[in-house]
Amino acid sequence: MLSRENSQMEYSAELRYFIRSLDAAQDVLREAANSHPSLKAPSRALQRVARVTQRPFRLAILGEANSGKTSLANLIVGGMTLPALPVANTRLPTLLRYAPVPGAGALYASGEKFPLSVSADVSSQAIIRVDVGLPSEILRRIEILDFPGSANPLFPTALSAVLMHGIDAAIWATVATQAWRESERTAWLRLPRRIRSYGLLAVTHSDLISSEEDFKRLRARLETAAKPHFQGMCFVAAPVNSAEHISTSGLFSQIWQLVEQFSANRLGKAVLVTRRLARQTLERLGPGTESY
Repeated sequence: MLSRENSQMEYSAELRYFIRSLDAAQDVLREAANSHPSLKAPSRALQRVARVTQRPFRLAILGEANSGKTSLANLIVGGMTLPALPVANTRLPTLLRYAPVPGAGALYASGEKFPLSVSADVSSQAIIRVDVGLPSEILRRIEILDFPGSANPLFPTALSAVLMHGIDAAIWATVATQAWRESERTAWLRLPRRIRSYGLLAVTHSDLISSEEDFKRLRARLETAAKPHFQGMCFVAAPVNSAEHISTSGLFSQIWQLVEQFSANRLGKAVLVTRRLARQTLERLGPGTESY
């Protein structure tokens, strides 16, 4: 635990330093663009790098119907339940993000957002996602995107509808008593490799496995048939009205590993892009403009 806390502190310090450097570089570029219009494009590119670098890790929870996806989402954010909404959010992708005060909004395909409340009269047909803000500290670092499930391998939407939400990684929830069916394998392998490389298999309702021998057989089968397609695998007991009935240590440990690996990789790429932009900027400025 201590080593993980140290690595998170080191990453946070490195990220803060990089963001301060980006802010300073943006100030310089904005000022320079007034005299050198050709610098407007690098300035906008630097702003995009800053936004991407600071965005929380976005983790999707996927799986077939009744596989425990929403229970996993609530577990990760600390047992908070989703607020009452005029739209049945189990039928729509639901993004859980940090907010000091609980609230919800509807996101439309146009990019427009509409606040939601119990009294709001909103049709769900035009909504592509429900955004829910919750005062959970973990959501400052990780955003959870809970997708609806169905008997269909993913759900009744195209794969593009999953990817349009900008997910960085995914948990696939599979029920222990019928874990990793062929339909699930097919659905998971349809996802891009960049998502699957940060994938975690969560075997839910593992408390329903009646004997230790059955559990060992299940684990052995999944180690062979499923785990090669994921970065990690964990077993989670079914929530029974209280978080004390849920085994969470393996789940949280592996989620934080995903966050750390992805964040370090993203930061490294951002540094490389920034260096390339710096070279392009100096080339556009030309000789005699070293003051910038």
